[in-house]
Amino acid sequence: MSGKKTIIIDFGKISTPYCGLAEVALNYAQALESLKLDDLEFIYIVPKALLEKFYEYVGVNAISPKYSGLNRLCYYLTGRRKFLCRLPDFDLYHYLHFYSPWGPKSCRVKPILLAVHDLHVLERKRAENKLRSKLNEVSHIAFISKFAAQEYTKYFSSLHKEVRVIANGVKKPPIIDKESSEKWKREYSDFLFTLGGLKRKNIHSLLGMLDKNNQFDSVRNLKLIVAGSVKDKYKKELIAEVKQRGIQGKVIFLGAVSEQDKYELMQACRAFVFPSLQEGFGLPVIEALHFGKPVFCSNKTSLPEVGGSMVYYWEQFDADHMSEVLRQGLQDNDDSIENKIVMRKQYANSFDWNKNASEYIDYYLHILK
Repeated sequence: MSGKKTIIIDFGKISTPYCGLAEVALNYAQALESLKLDDLEFIYIVPKALLEKFYEYVGVNAISPKYSGLNRLCYYLTGRRKFLCRLPDFDLYHYLHFYSPWGPKSCRVKPILLAVHDLHVLERKRAENKLRSKLNEVSHIAFISKFAAQEYTKYFSSLHKEVRVIANGVKKPPIIDKESSEKWKREYSDFLFTLGGLKRKNIHSLLGMLDKNNQFDSVRNLKLIVAGSVKDKYKKELIAEVKQRGIQGKVIFLGAVSEQDKYELMQACRAFVFPSLQEGFGLPVIEALHFGKPVFCSNKTSLPEVGGSMVYYWEQFDADHMSEVLRQGLQDNDDSIENKIVMRKQYANSFDWNKNASEYIDYYLHILK
């Protein structure tokens, strides 16, 4: 590789700064800038909704695509992406996720790298078509987990792309003062905490577990706090089951919460529970481990890969099994709690954004050779 090489980092069409994908993109760019090599130049394509937060996080300028008015009409009439964003010269183009309407349409002249977070989109026809189209355009792919790479091999092995697995980083949470977390304990006493609003998060399985917990003194008084915007239809189903089981006082739906509140709840909870059925990575698991909390999650998709030996796993979702795993896990945690807190925090610290960016830089250099 000779001379300075230009790499375009495409954030894609992220419509809000308050989503997981935006957080991943911003943290990645921040780490990338801190590690930047003299012979690499990064140009960022960032949607308008993210520009202010991008400058706050990264501190450099970015290109904002023109995705409105006449430019948008010309794009739909012709399919030519130049109407959305006139690209500077580049040596490598990196999509941070597949849903981007701008960027080159072919890797025949310059290499194109796509980051793939998960393949859940295959369940939705329109999103599946977009992903298939993008996979055909790129020359290289990076997956955030081995599980995602295995799923890709299952469905797209005929594409013969070069692939690499690069785990996400996880931003280290701020230190939460004791008073901030104690307010939640005063209000809800002893509680389990979970996140998520989609049915695949499998929150309904926790209701049977809570009902079963009533038979055991050690977990009888545990409540469940659910944070996140639960979809209306799913929430109605959950509330109906809560009433049917007679556990109304034990389940609290907080709705969407701020990042600060999320961290305070993680600090205050007895344990973090995450019985999700589909995860491309499982970011909340590592966030909870940062606080040294015992984590209980499903053994599905990427979660065993991410949680490793630091997590207690549910292998099935009947109430008896889930309650038993919870009781045994909490007892195991209490037996040597100080050592386990230290080990969990050390493990969580291994998911570092600088490590993630460093591995991507290594992949860039490999591709550019």
